Amino acid sequence: MFHPSYEGHYQDLLELCFFDPGRNTAFVISRVVEATVGSREDHEQLKAKEPYTRRKFTKFNPEGNIIPSLRPPSWTKTLWVDRLPTFPPPPALLHAAYGDGGNNPLPRVKRFMPPTFNEKTYAWFFQNLLYLEEERVK
Repeated sequence: MFHPSYEGHYQDLLELCFFDPGRNTAFVISRVVEATVGSREDHEQLKAKEPYTRRKFTKFNPEGNIIPSLRPPSWTKTLWVDRLPTFPPPPALLHAAYGDGGNNPLPRVKRFMPPTFNEKTYAWFFQNLLYLEEERVK
């Protein structure tokens, strides 16, 4: 029960403890409970004077000339200053993956991968995968 002694905002934590005899376990559900207390006179002054009505939609009808704006910079084509340098893949890796070695290139490609995958070798691992994917797309 809530019996406030003065006006204001109140907040507390409600904890409900339950016990499940079938599982022999207890659990707690907790929620924050809030209340705002004010005088009846304030409540009467703040309540609505008439029922809510939605604003009427009016179509925008501009008068005069409309000047179209320029496209935002994010929509315009990027002007590149320099080309990035190319990094050709190792020919031996490409030959192992896509060369004339049969239908299963996985054992041949594994020779180019690091023996362990850790923070020192992950760049080597993914660089080889990137080389192979780029060649496959070409």
